[in-house]
Amino acid sequence: MSNPRTFSGRVFVAVFVLAASSLRAELTAIRTSETLRIGLGETPWFEAGALVFAPKFAWMGGKRQELQRENRGAVFSTSFQAGKSPGVLNLTEIVAVEGDRLSIRLRATSDSDLPLTYAAMAFAPKKVFDGGEAEVFTSGGGSRKLPIPMPRGDATAVEKIIFRGLGGETATLTIDPPLDAHIDGAFRLKVAGDKIAAGQEAKAGFSLDFGQPLVFYPSPTEVPDPTDTASWFPFEPKNDTEPGALGMRSWLEIPSQALKIDGDRVLADGKPFKVWGTNTEYAANKPDAKTAAQAAGWFAKYGVNVVRLHKLSNPGWEGLGSKTSAADYDAEDLRRFDNFTAELRGQGVLYGFSPIWNLTLFDADRERLVAYDEIKAAGRKETTGLVWFMKDVQDLHIEKLTKLLNHRNEVTGRRYAEDPALAFVEIQNEEDAFWFIVMPRVLQFPTYKRMLAEQFTDWLAKRYGTQEKLAEAWGAALDGMQGDGGNAGESLEARNILPIGNPWFLDNQIAGGVNSQRLRDTAEFLLESQNNFYRRATEAIRATGYEGPIIASNWQAGEKTGHFLNLWSDAQFGIVDRHNYLAGAAGQPDHIMATGFPFFNSTSLSDPGSALLSTGMQQVAGHPFSISEWLAIPPLEWAAAETAIIAIYGMGLQGWDMSYFFASNGDGFSPTLEYPGNKKFNNLTAHGIGMFPVLSRMVLRGDIREGDVVANRRLSLNQALLQTYDFTNKTVQEGDLKSFTGTPGHHALAVGRVLIDFTKEDSTSEIRDLESQRSGDTWTSTTGQLRWTAPGGYQTGFITVDSAGTQGVLGFAPSEPQQLGQLTITPQDRYSVVMATAMEPDRDLSNCDEALLLAISRVRNTGMKLGHGLILDMGKAPTILEPVKTTIEFKRTPKSVTALDADGHPREGVVNLQGRVLQLDTGEHKSIYFLVKF
Repeated sequence: MSNPRTFSGRVFVAVFVLAASSLRAELTAIRTSETLRIGLGETPWFEAGALVFAPKFAWMGGKRQELQRENRGAVFSTSFQAGKSPGVLNLTEIVAVEGDRLSIRLRATSDSDLPLTYAAMAFAPKKVFDGGEAEVFTSGGGSRKLPIPMPRGDATAVEKIIFRGLGGETATLTIDPPLDAHIDGAFRLKVAGDKIAAGQEAKAGFSLDFGQPLVFYPSPTEVPDPTDTASWFPFEPKNDTEPGALGMRSWLEIPSQALKIDGDRVLADGKPFKVWGTNTEYAANKPDAKTAAQAAGWFAKYGVNVVRLHKLSNPGWEGLGSKTSAADYDAEDLRRFDNFTAELRGQGVLYGFSPIWNLTLFDADRERLVAYDEIKAAGRKETTGLVWFMKDVQDLHIEKLTKLLNHRNEVTGRRYAEDPALAFVEIQNEEDAFWFIVMPRVLQFPTYKRMLAEQFTDWLAKRYGTQEKLAEAWGAALDGMQGDGGNAGESLEARNILPIGNPWFLDNQIAGGVNSQRLRDTAEFLLESQNNFYRRATEAIRATGYEGPIIASNWQAGEKTGHFLNLWSDAQFGIVDRHNYLAGAAGQPDHIMATGFPFFNSTSLSDPGSALLSTGMQQVAGHPFSISEWLAIPPLEWAAAETAIIAIYGMGLQGWDMSYFFASNGDGFSPTLEYPGNKKFNNLTAHGIGMFPVLSRMVLRGDIREGDVVANRRLSLNQALLQTYDFTNKTVQEGDLKSFTGTPGHHALAVGRVLIDFTKEDSTSEIRDLESQRSGDTWTSTTGQLRWTAPGGYQTGFITVDSAGTQGVLGFAPSEPQQLGQLTITPQDRYSVVMATAMEPDRDLSNCDEALLLAISRVRNTGMKLGHGLILDMGKAPTILEPVKTTIEFKRTPKSVTALDADGHPREGVVNLQGRVLQLDTGEHKSIYFLVKF
């Protein structure tokens, strides 16, 4: 993934999309609701847009409206306003294209005297210019060259900028009149400075000359679709709960006692238990009775054996919480919740509690908290950051957790704490003491800031005893972090030393330099604080009688010291759990997808072990591992393979114990890729939950064997603090999207198990040479069941699965026979996922009576257009599926092959089976499921 750059007050990532068919090889400018995006074919060149800041860089939101079209362009207007301020800045952009040149004339006015930081037109060079230079010319005759990406800075009276890429690409930006520029990921050319007076008109003109013809589209919907979807067919399930050929209710069972942890495994009634689950969140956890029954039956049909009930604590649409106190629940919401969990239980589906994220406070909580009024005054009545240090906040969280566990379900008559259907309890979602937001949050509140300083100072007093010994150990670091939020005049006597730390400090300054010992002490204090909270919460949870697994939290903390201490802390209290997402819609806010939003179409197939699977670089030896939130985000076109990879390599080869797909906020497939409200975190799709009838059978039957341990990366807490361990670890995080690598590289995850092994004493790692598992472009698993071929290049690579129970070919496979144990599959398309699995829980493909065949490729909304790195048009319901053509030769002679509808019931028509050879065209049968009888 590319590094994000701040632009126009938002974060954009410079990645354009490779469509399935070639885009027109001409420079194209597309005006979205936010910016003007310019690219050549698949490669981004520029992003341009107006931005306005109120004083002190306060954000001014803009409401844009297209005014009119012209022969070679269009006129756009935008009204910018800061919050509820009465002052409005009106901005008009006149965009025109003639030949090689794109021109933008900008005019800004205000209806009142309006103070600003500045109003500007921002031009950001993108991917094609990375590594090149920008030569800046000023009206005084001076010039200077800047590398691209540009360092932050300023320039005065800029009249021309020439951008040069490494491949000889050039673009000349001319500014008339010359303008001052603030450089921050873009050249922000200031049309207005620190104010604009009522009735004043600020004007500027900009011209971009690329030396080649340019095509302009005033809106994304006007861009021609680069993909021909005429042959694609609709996916229109009825979402019935009748089993048909897909149903897996008979595979599911509630254990007689709570799940247990035994070393690195989860057990149900003494037997290894794999979770192949999903998430429901917010109000979806309190459905009406009809929806609850439908959802539970539908989950069971598709082989979902546990549902993670996520974000339960806050009121209204956010969960089950009371609207008067953070400690309480709403009685009616609890009744609906009870019914939902009872319905799940009745279908053999377990459930887990992930209750708390950003717990909302109310005035009734004033007496519970030391500094409630300070939290309220800050404008965000939440406990974020405070729970790691403040006993009063911890008490509130613990009360919230234990009240739910002690609540007696009105339907089942059981307290949740004593229900073996409760698969886990999570203490805190997506937060930890080491994360960036924690310290700034605590420092907002004077009382809690003082209390934290007292805690840390007392901790230091126990360690060092005297001010002199502390000063000797810390040196200039004492009193040395005032610029980062620390106090002046730090001393043990004043009890005013703050544990200033975050992932950046703990990654980059702890191993050496003036702050190293201070940061080591800070890291240990943060670790002890986090462990103390987890210990208190765990003891309270156990006091309710709950005996099942506990998850501490699931968030990140950089890539070095903080990362390892946080990971070790999570492991001490139960299952190690993490979250990750891949590609898809990238507009703001992050949880939404819409026409004009950028999207990323990257795939891990070209880079074995990367992206979602790389989450496993955090698996801890001797502890179960869970990935409780993951998704290849729509409208990612290669999501089917990414969904399968977690099941095949994560739950299989890596031996992960729990997987919870994100998210199923409904009771059946959604009619579009997005969930209502344009929500992008939606797995209720054909290439999401639609793949479960095959993947669930494979996972629950244990078809894919766990691999050998190929990397046991050992370190002690001392090595983590000193950063003296003998391997590397790299984390790249852009919001919810994360990737991990190091020593060994993430390719090792395609070969065998990769572990972190925490030891008491300093230790050396055992990392196997993997070349014996590699032949050319292909990595073979230590089990011999899996092969991952990555020939290089963007959107390439494929996987073959050859277990006894499940076999298939996934990805960009060549049109050549792929010989497996019971099948030979010859793909005929650029990309497809073709998998077959034995239907019965105790059979495999060599002796089953029936097998389920899945063949799927890309999925879109009807009329959806994707290209140039943009969602050009979201389209509408229903979703449509790209046909798959493939030849399958069976080792056994099938009696028949029947096409199934989207709900798993037989379709009319004859499938082209000739002896042992099946010539499959899913478009002919408008189906992705086929039942093979032997």
